[in-house]
Amino acid sequence: MSPTMTTDEPKLIGHRLRREWRAHLLGLLLFCLTLIWLMTAALLRARSLSIEEHARHMAQAQLNLASIQFEQQFTLLKRALQQHTAESGSTALLSQPIDNLDELWLIPPQGTPYSLTKGSSRPPRHIQEQARQLGALPVEKEAFVLIPPPLQFSVSKRIPFLLPACSKVGCEGVYYGSFNATGWLPTLLRNSPGSQLQLLNSAGQLLVQSTADPAQIEPPGVLQQLAQWLTLQPPSRVEATQLIPSIPLRLKSFVSTGETWSTDHSLPLLLLGSSLLSTLLIFFGIIGNHLHRQAQMERQRMDEHAALLSLSNTNLKNKLHKLSSTHQDLQALLDTIQVGVLILHPDKHEVTTANMAAGRLFGLHTSELVGRNILSLLADPAEVEDCESLLDQGVGVSDREIQLLDGSGKTFWSQVSMRRVRFNDHHSIVMSVVDISERMSHSQQLEREKQETERLVKQLQEMQHELYERATHDDLTGVANRPHFLQQAQQAYRQALRQGTPLSLAIIDLDMFKLVNDTYGHDAGDLVLQQVAMACESCLTEPQQLGRLGGEEFAILMPQYDYTQAIELAEKVKRTIAELIINYHDDKIRVTLSIGVSCWSPQDRPLMIGRLFKLADLALYQAKETGRNRVVPARALNCLEP
Repeated sequence: MSPTMTTDEPKLIGHRLRREWRAHLLGLLLFCLTLIWLMTAALLRARSLSIEEHARHMAQAQLNLASIQFEQQFTLLKRALQQHTAESGSTALLSQPIDNLDELWLIPPQGTPYSLTKGSSRPPRHIQEQARQLGALPVEKEAFVLIPPPLQFSVSKRIPFLLPACSKVGCEGVYYGSFNATGWLPTLLRNSPGSQLQLLNSAGQLLVQSTADPAQIEPPGVLQQLAQWLTLQPPSRVEATQLIPSIPLRLKSFVSTGETWSTDHSLPLLLLGSSLLSTLLIFFGIIGNHLHRQAQMERQRMDEHAALLSLSNTNLKNKLHKLSSTHQDLQALLDTIQVGVLILHPDKHEVTTANMAAGRLFGLHTSELVGRNILSLLADPAEVEDCESLLDQGVGVSDREIQLLDGSGKTFWSQVSMRRVRFNDHHSIVMSVVDISERMSHSQQLEREKQETERLVKQLQEMQHELYERATHDDLTGVANRPHFLQQAQQAYRQALRQGTPLSLAIIDLDMFKLVNDTYGHDAGDLVLQQVAMACESCLTEPQQLGRLGGEEFAILMPQYDYTQAIELAEKVKRTIAELIINYHDDKIRVTLSIGVSCWSPQDRPLMIGRLFKLADLALYQAKETGRNRVVPARALNCLEP
């Protein structure tokens, strides 16, 4: 029998209206307090920025005044020392005192320091060593080296310095002295009570500092500390830094902002009061909201308990039986699938359900697969992170090739797909597994056969290239052989006809080559032919070609060359060969060439390429008959017409 609940509708409506009225009133109050707090904070912040900017300008003005005075004093000191070095010598006593200079010594590279002022104590040993190291270094001759106090906490009013004692003749040592800055610092801060000025060297070490007036430094009160914490009051002092590179000296100024801050605490009190009241209201609002939420949760929990109590045992049994039947139906459906299927927990990576195909694939019973961690079934556990990143992006995993482990620990290749699904009213990951070990083995075999085929094709191409070189080039000299050269000449002549450009041909023959073979042997003759071919090729450029027609006879094809250019090139080849010395064992062999040159120009009528060779051969014969070691053009024979 289910319990009955009674409600008083008018009371509920009244409570609801009161809650809404209180909520609106609280919201309006919070809005007003927030507006007051923001306006007060904006005023204080603007005033704080103005005070801080004023203090920064004062600090910068102090630095500008201090830098001008110190630079002037150090400049006067430097000029006085340089004048003393130039006029009296660096070891002589000062003729007249220098302002603000307490003592002065000259530390030579070797020996005892010289005192240039009366009644001063000798420089310490570490100062002498530092001065000699400074004199040995290639530093700037006009630069001061400011020495800090020996201890970090001992800051005096005297500034020890080192300055190279150099003139136009040379450097005799290093000046060591101390500059008195006692009376300057308070004067620089005369209009800035509570401020402080520090002097540091280029390394940032403190040399001298002024002592701020203790009466002007007051500890901040509680309200000022709170305002500073809220960044509504400027800092107690503002810092500024300036460097005087000519000394070098770094000045640092600290200006107090306490004198410019108003003593009227009404604005901080208003800020503090509004902040406290706002904090209390927000706190009570949060507590009330929390209590209201807890009450709603308790009421909802009681309603759920009442609903559960209202269910009969029969209904519970029917639902449990229905759930069990649904689970059995799902398992039967999974077992009918011939692809391995695993249902995984989304966080623990454990197998919650597996079908029979997955059991056969892993060599395990389905009950043995349930509860296993998926990491124990992967050959590379890092694959899980890659798959999870894809699932988190909502992409899913499709046909990913992964190595898995069966029950005996043996690896096999599989094709895996993964998706996020809702299974049995729970979020899960479904994973399908297909065995592709045989396909992967076949693919690897095909890859090996492909690599072997590519290797054989490359070897065949190399053999074809080698056969082509042998078929088109002379074995002894490496230049084009006769058939290949005649083919290239025919193509060049056709191109000259199409483009209307000249084509020249030179036929070369070695003079008295039989005498070389008879005197030194055929090995020497082969060497001469090789050296002559190399020397001729060194005189040619693209697209000119050299070929061997046979024996000691060569030819040069010169596209786009007229008679004048061809004869100049032939003369160059002739001179090169005439100057060539061929070393054969202990003998030095020299040879000469006879060259016949023929040319076809667009003004001439077309002729056969064989006619061009015939004209060059006739010119070569004329060169042989007229004394050898000559270049004869075919036009000199007056036989260009066929």
